[in-house]
Amino acid sequence: MSELATVRLRERNQITIPSKISEDMKLEVGEQLLMFESEGKITIIPKIKDPMKMAGMFGKDTTKNLKEEILKYRRGTEWKSI
Repeated sequence: MSELATVRLRERNQITIPSKISEDMKLEVGEQLLMFESEGKITIIPKIKDPMKMAGMFGKDTTKNLKEEILKYRRGTEWKSI
């Protein structure tokens, strides 16, 4: 279920993630989050700890390609769009 919360931008551009959202998302102290802006909206998502675990969620057809791309990324070779 989606949660809507109002947060205040504080000194040094800091925000606090409301405890309900933090608990629901099972976020831990020190966990890295990714933040990006698109079309005037800010999105924050937990950083994927092990992208290989997510490969199967896109279906069998893309799993092999996704795993290959992740391995290339880890080796430092160029990342291409899938």
